[in-house]
Amino acid sequence: MNKYDALICTGRLEILLQGKTQLLNELRSLQKSIAENDYVKYAISFGKFSELVQKSKMLECIATELTLLATFIVEESEKHVEIEKQMELLNRSIDRIGLSTRTSNNLIKAGIHNLNDLMKIPKSYFLRGRRLDGETIKGLGSASKKEVMEKLKSFGLEMKD
Repeated sequence: MNKYDALICTGRLEILLQGKTQLLNELRSLQKSIAENDYVKYAISFGKFSELVQKSKMLECIATELTLLATFIVEESEKHVEIEKQMELLNRSIDRIGLSTRTSNNLIKAGIHNLNDLMKIPKSYFLRGRRLDGETIKGLGSASKKEVMEKLKSFGLEMKD
């Protein structure tokens, strides 16, 4: 389920909830947070909405739609966590990823300060000892290049050509 499916689902819920002002207001808050892609807000809104639905004893009436929305929120939260982990990894400093001191120092001197900087370099450039701008990465021999490639692989990363 994607964001648009979730919004369609909330639209169907709106029809079912006609005349239930408090539920409709919370549902509209949920719709707005989904439309804005604000994970934290829609998780909170969904919780409040679910609680109100249970209190109003309308759960049987809208169980399917509520289940679909819950699935969407769980999937989105998993994506959010995965993206945060990837960003944390890519922002990790070159001298903190477990490369030899020599390799780390040479990459840093060449202006490659984190994994994100390194991943921007095409593999063919890197294997020739070049940065993205074509400048030479001094002191980076075949052993250092191999070390870097193995380290990237250990993180599940691979340079693109």
